[in-house]
Amino acid sequence: MSNWPDWFQEALRQRFYQLELASEQQGSCSSEDKNLFTKMDQFKMNQNEDIQRLLSEWEEAIGD
Repeated sequence: MSNWPDWFQEALRQRFYQLELASEQQGSCSSEDKNLFTKMDQFKMNQNEDIQRLLSEWEEAIGD
């Protein structure tokens, strides 16, 4: 599971981009969103370096 295919990594990237857009439109972070981010952190810690880098890029993008 540490070597996920490129298509899956791209699917994650696109989904996170959609979540970023939705988050910007809402303007605030609900408790469900906070729970999602907590779970994403836990998920990220259990992945290989490529997935960790991808998730970090997403987090940086939504943090701007």
